[in-house]
Amino acid sequence: RWANREEVTELADEAYAIRVLDALDAASPPAIRAHDGVKLV
Repeated sequence: RWANREEVTELADEAYAIRVLDALDAASPPAIRAHDGVKLV
């Protein structure tokens, strides 16, 4: 399924949504974030 930026945050858990949003912002270097598998910490 294709999704826009707004839908990504509604469809995926926070830890997964941020990966997709980071990929859409490919101009920045990859971010390293701590998470518990679902939520960012």
